[in-house]
Amino acid sequence: MRGIEQIPWLYDGLMSLQDRLGLRRWRRWLAGGAGGRVLAPGGSLRMMEHVRSRRRLVAKLQDLGQPVWTRVQGGCHPNRDTEASVEAAGFAIQAEGRRERGVMRRFTARSST
Repeated sequence: MRGIEQIPWLYDGLMSLQDRLGLRRWRRWLAGGAGGRVLAPGGSLRMMEHVRSRRRLVAKLQDLGQPVWTRVQGGCHPNRDTEASVEAAGFAIQAEGRRERGVMRRFTARSST
């Protein structure tokens, strides 16, 4: 499915704006110290993702706009509860380094097994 990320000039412009609004620091945190290729035993999973809002009205708007958003954004779902999915996959989200800004989240998770 073709999404906005397939239109480099538009995607790059939007990401540049996001970086100026504070995302650059989060990207540095995300990649800082990363190494290797899938996830080593005992390693940590770092994620930065837009997720379902904790605010009811915003979450409802995400639900309503999701079909169109998913088509325009190449399969992206703005209303996913990513943290719940990570925990359901057997990871425990660490409090240290966890940040939340609107619908953006960043966190580190470790295998809970």
